Amino acid sequence: PAPTIVRLERPDLDAVRDQVQAETRAQLDAVTDSVERAHRVGQLVAQADTHLARLRPERDSLALALWAYERTRGLEQSMGVSRPSWVKIHRPAPTGRPRPRPPGSPA
Repeated sequence: PAPTIVRLERPDLDAVRDQVQAETRAQLDAVTDSVERAHRVGQLVAQADTHLARLRPERDSLALALWAYERTRGLEQSMGVSRPSWVKIHRPAPTGRPRPRPPGSPA
């Protein structure tokens, strides 16, 4: 039998980014008071940070699974994370090697 080919649907991220940017700009342009506008910008940034914080653990888990099964090289670059961040993502992953212990810690 022929192998099954899985096709993943990907959203057009450029179009999504442009749409969200236009919606956000329209929201901010509707606010005429500069103090209120600055307050609204702060709310939007906090909302985006909260949303990203909720998504990060799932992204990290999926990236580790991909790395563990495929040993995908350059995965951190394609994810857009720095090398130190990639090391942080890897820290909780089981590697089959004993973890180094700080000097003087109980065995």
